[in-house]
Amino acid sequence: MLELDPLLLLIHLGIYLVFLFLFGTFAVKPIVAHLKLREQRLGGLRRKSDELAAELQALRTTLEQRTAEAQIEGGKHMDAVRKRASDEEHRLLEEARAAASNLIKQTETHLAEQLVTARADLERRLSEISGSIVSRLGVVVLGLCVMLEDQALASSAEGGHHASIGDLLFPAINFAILVVLLFKVLKKPLSTMLQKRRTGVADFIAQHEQRQEQLAAELATLRDRVSGLDQIVAEIVEDKRAAAMADYEKTLAHARAVAAQIADNTERICASMIVKATAELVDEALDRAIAEAGLQLAGRKNLGVEQVLGSPSLRNLWAQN
Repeated sequence: MLELDPLLLLIHLGIYLVFLFLFGTFAVKPIVAHLKLREQRLGGLRRKSDELAAELQALRTTLEQRTAEAQIEGGKHMDAVRKRASDEEHRLLEEARAAASNLIKQTETHLAEQLVTARADLERRLSEISGSIVSRLGVVVLGLCVMLEDQALASSAEGGHHASIGDLLFPAINFAILVVLLFKVLKKPLSTMLQKRRTGVADFIAQHEQRQEQLAAELATLRDRVSGLDQIVAEIVEDKRAAAMADYEKTLAHARAVAAQIADNTERICASMIVKATAELVDEALDRAIAEAGLQLAGRKNLGVEQVLGSPSLRNLWAQN
């Protein structure tokens, strides 16, 4: 049966406790303190980077919101100006059409009045005109009668254990050897691990410092832009206003051109109506005068009325005279 010496156990336990105390005091605590300090530094870098990023995002949001508001404000102004231009264009065109319609109606009324007056005057002078025709054409009546048949034929063509006190030295030596071996075995991996940790921390710090520099540069740029945000908004609104006014002037110019074209076309229509009415009146007067003269000639020469009125030579001769 295995017997254990309590004193030996106490000695081993004491040695282990001393080792643990020394190890914890001179190794673990400094490492933990250093890691805490480093973590605080890294946490401070993260917080500062996050604060810069949050401020940067807030400035971007403010800039985007104000720019969007400026775009909306400018768009409303453009819509208002375009509506005003459309209303003005509609008004100008309606006025031009109304003026054209009134001018045509006035021309028609004037022509109707003139036709009534002319017809009344024609009635008064009909006998005088027909007598003049008879007196001028009496000489050629006989020759016209001969030409009637030839001219009628020619006018028809048009498209994821026991031991003693002497044996106490052996465990102590074993323990010392164990400690030395443990130190030798763990020194290099710990050194390598700590070196990697230092390298990783250094890279992390450099990365965050670089990020902070970039964020600070972007933040300065955005602060400059935000400080001049009122001017940017004013420029956006002014650009919209200028574009709207350009559209407004273009729309009005087009409306004025269309109105002028309507007025010009109306004047041409009225002039054409006057010319047409004048020609119709002249033709009517000429036809009636010739008819009256034909009646007189038929009565004198005993010719048929159809023969005298159907003669183009008689009408052409009267138009020339």
